[in-house]
Amino acid sequence: MSVLFSIALLFSLLFSPVASVAPPAKIDVSDDIAIVSFLANVPADAFDQGYLSYVNFQAMVDAHPDASLLPEDMTLETWRDTPEGKAWIQTMLSIGGSSLIRMYAGLADETFELTGMHPLRVQESLHAGLSIDMEHWLRGNIDKEQVIKVLEANDYVAEAAQDESGWVLLCENGDCSKGFTFDKEKRNDAFIFGGNLGRRWPIAVKDDLLVSAQLEETFRTATEPVEHSLIDLMTVSRPISVVLSSIEDDGDASISQMLMHKPEQFFWMPGQGANIKSLGMFHTNGKEAQRVIFTLTFNSTAEAEEARQQIEEAYQTAEEIKRLFSEAVDEIDGVKEDLYIDSTEDDAVLIVPFRFKTTAQLLEDGKLQSSFIFFTRLQLSDHLRWLAPLDADTPTMPSIN
Repeated sequence: MSVLFSIALLFSLLFSPVASVAPPAKIDVSDDIAIVSFLANVPADAFDQGYLSYVNFQAMVDAHPDASLLPEDMTLETWRDTPEGKAWIQTMLSIGGSSLIRMYAGLADETFELTGMHPLRVQESLHAGLSIDMEHWLRGNIDKEQVIKVLEANDYVAEAAQDESGWVLLCENGDCSKGFTFDKEKRNDAFIFGGNLGRRWPIAVKDDLLVSAQLEETFRTATEPVEHSLIDLMTVSRPISVVLSSIEDDGDASISQMLMHKPEQFFWMPGQGANIKSLGMFHTNGKEAQRVIFTLTFNSTAEAEEARQQIEEAYQTAEEIKRLFSEAVDEIDGVKEDLYIDSTEDDAVLIVPFRFKTTAQLLEDGKLQSSFIFFTRLQLSDHLRWLAPLDADTPTMPSIN
């Protein structure tokens, strides 16, 4: 995964003697749901390597009583010491996945000068893929003409896509194959599309969308007309649909963060969770509740029910570093809610939900802790292995404490 992230907060308990089976939720791409309409632009093969990291910056600042995205008439330099700017920084500390925006936020004004896109005004981001074969998507408050103008002034050459995709492709000196070429003379962290290693990744813009990838093949695939998007991929869209349905009563709730894995990218042990089709970790914000929700997608209700029983048992003795998970969750005011299963004829999604105080409530208590970072930190150190318990006689790798 491209970056190591900050982390701090949440979890609760889990058991329910009888698993409830809810009717399947539906996703309507025409609905005004940010994550759905965004992922409808992204080709389904972006999940081929089994890793997606989505952040809705707009939803995160909306959940904070004082925060906002960077206003058009301000720079980071003039905004960072305002109440809104300080609150925005607090929201950035709650991001638990991969994000170019968060990683290079302190250089945002310089990034704007080099790319024509100001990172602190972007509303959503998606990081897909692993290692060198990554693609980075941004949406919201991106001025296509401004990006083209600034990049052309920095040796990029613009070319309209030779299809109906609507993308304008921009590559340094017109060569999209050089995104992986290292040039130490061009090292500049503020150029967030490869500049930390002196690279200039190809970039494409369309409407208020931007996508960049260092490998030309990945870049070309990302900018082709979309026949099947991530929303057409049931291992991604079904968990999203179930989570959206589960937060309907939370008061204007939305998905602010999502990590979606194939099991081999989530667990350390080879083969662990092999019958899981996808494993999602969601962060949601609403007026009534803040949640972290795990989704495990299986082929059948029987598999999901077996996993539910195993997880309930394993969680009783699961440890968070050097204490029980249940103790750690209690300490951050987390509440475990019942596991349940959402089944269709084609699959079954097991939901493992945790409820926390809202951002506003945490601020009233004089603390702002991130439940989502709590879990992502523990996933990185293999302390979430209880989500796919191994047989007692299966050798395990030690966790990082």
